[in-house]
Amino acid sequence: MLFKINLNNMYRHLLAVYSSVLYARKRRCHIADLLFVEAVTMNKTEHLLTCLIEECSEIQKAAAKALRFGLDDHAPDDSTTNSESISREAIDLIAIIEMLEERNIIPSLRTSELIQLKKDKVIRYMKYAQERGTLDAD
Repeated sequence: MLFKINLNNMYRHLLAVYSSVLYARKRRCHIADLLFVEAVTMNKTEHLLTCLIEECSEIQKAAAKALRFGLDDHAPDDSTTNSESISREAIDLIAIIEMLEERNIIPSLRTSELIQLKKDKVIRYMKYAQERGTLDAD
């Protein structure tokens, strides 16, 4: 008999365990001491950082689907294309980043200069990959 794994529930449990580990490290106690606690509370910084992890994971998932099935493909029960899913997940990530910035949890470093530096770096490595024969020339 095959068992269907609910990945969303598994992911939530993994996040709960990860959050518990963070909590244990912060409180300098052993994770086993927390196993009998029903719910571990987080502060807002920890909550937002967990949201950041989750949103990064959602972008990874959307990009992986686009690589496997194509950017224009969509799930049979959804009209949202994989490219649209990537864009929507990027917006969700930006929203969490802005919340982290607004609370001064992370500094706001989004300048056009830093963005251009990253673009230049990616282009430089794309050229290198083309020279190595691992990236098609468009």
